[in-house]
Amino acid sequence: MKVNVLYKWNPKKDIIEKENESSRLIDEIKMHTGMTEDEMEADLKEKEKVLNWMLNNNVKTVNTVGKVVAEYYHNKDFVMKIVNGKKLPAEILGPMAKELERKE
Repeated sequence: MKVNVLYKWNPKKDIIEKENESSRLIDEIKMHTGMTEDEMEADLKEKEKVLNWMLNNNVKTVNTVGKVVAEYYHNKDFVMKIVNGKKLPAEILGPMAKELERKE
């Protein structure tokens, strides 16, 4: 039996680094979604881009994050056009954009 080490501690940097992918998890996702590994990677990168855009635009409240995520799953092309165009969250949030102006 061969062990698939997923993460390993790097003592020089004192961090845990990713070593390998979980082949079992990838196979299970492929089985349930029909996606290839390349499609899964592209999908994750796209979602990471949306999350970074939200972070950079102070989209942090439950309501505003929920609105962006719901809009992403309802109309992904619209959200990605805004994210890729580096436009303001108000285009997605509408009146909810006022929540971004509140002081934390």
